[in-house]
Amino acid sequence: MTLAPKQRWFRSVRWSNALIILLAGPTMTLLFFGIGWVVNRPHPKDVPFLLMLWLVVGLAVGVFGVLCDLMYSWAKNVRREWFRFSLRTLFVAVTVFAVAGFLWRRADTLRRQSEEQMNQADMFWQVVDALNRLPTLNAKQESLRDQFQAKFEHHAELSEKYREAIWRPWVTVDDGLPPP
Repeated sequence: MTLAPKQRWFRSVRWSNALIILLAGPTMTLLFFGIGWVVNRPHPKDVPFLLMLWLVVGLAVGVFGVLCDLMYSWAKNVRREWFRFSLRTLFVAVTVFAVAGFLWRRADTLRRQSEEQMNQADMFWQVVDALNRLPTLNAKQESLRDQFQAKFEHHAELSEKYREAIWRPWVTVDDGLPPP
């Protein structure tokens, strides 16, 4: 008894490979998300979103791998050479997208840190500006103004460092000494 062409390719699928590939997707993305997690230290409010993103990306990679295996089994029987690609190509593509996602996330983290430092510098500048508007300053007020001026310069410099690092997200930013 011969099977129809549609049934033949379906029976030739190795379901153990499909299961392994389906589980490899979330595992690989967990590895890359874990590396990004350690390097970037996400804000606590971003954690649920990142966990959901890991699950969706992992399952998408796994389903994509299973579909590729099914298409490979189908293409093997149909004899279409142009449709084949190796598992190595899939892993290279997943790695490239994971690295690109890591760099994008890191650049976004640096942008947020730059904005945060600029907001703190602005806060210190408002205090310095208010003290400069006073007609006369005693010694304590001058000392306070100088301290806030130093803090303003420190946070403005950090903001500039973070802003420059956005274009080179693989470089770490030296925070320098704590604010004076």
